[in-house]
Amino acid sequence: MSLLSHAIEIQAGTIIHESSHFTANGGTNDYAYGQTACKNLAISNPANAVRNADSHEYFAENTPALS
Repeated sequence: MSLLSHAIEIQAGTIIHESSHFTANGGTNDYAYGQTACKNLAISNPANAVRNADSHEYFAENTPALS
């Protein structure tokens, strides 16, 4: 992946994360940051994982890839 592609991917993820905080887009909170923390949150507290902004970002990016 080129540096430019990576930068665009990061920007897109940030837009998804931040826009999910708006009530009309989900009204998310920041319960966990990062893939590992989000996965652990999904296991330990699925209700908060659904309302977690980074979870929305990773879902939209499909990162890590679903098999």
